[in-house]
Amino acid sequence: MIDDVIRDTLRSHLGTLRHTPNGWHSRNCPLCIHRGHSPDKRGRFGIKFPPEGGVKAHCFNCDFLASWQPGWDLPKPFKQLMEVVGVSTIDIERISFGVYKENNSIVDRESGGLVIKKPVTDKWEKVEFPEGTY
Repeated sequence: MIDDVIRDTLRSHLGTLRHTPNGWHSRNCPLCIHRGHSPDKRGRFGIKFPPEGGVKAHCFNCDFLASWQPGWDLPKPFKQLMEVVGVSTIDIERISFGVYKENNSIVDRESGGLVIKKPVTDKWEKVEFPEGTY
């Protein structure tokens, strides 16, 4: 599932996280300097991986806020977070395409194979080409 891919990618790129009793993981904010603030040295960035799926991130210094849930497209702030923590652009695009495929039921969850639910040519009309056309 794409949810696991997103969570694992963020965990591997965020480095060491301190666990808080309310389920958040905290560290110094990687986005503060990109948003015009001084570097965070007090661990005011929090990220949460809710059991029902998705990811939530918030910084109390620069007021950065990003979240994603299964069924949503990847929002721009979430992509920015992934970019700043070091996820390559190509990996972000692959994840975004994986989210698109899962949201549109293009991938079968059990087999992982490609499944197209509706005919691709519904909206096109058959047109006869002139004779001699290649």
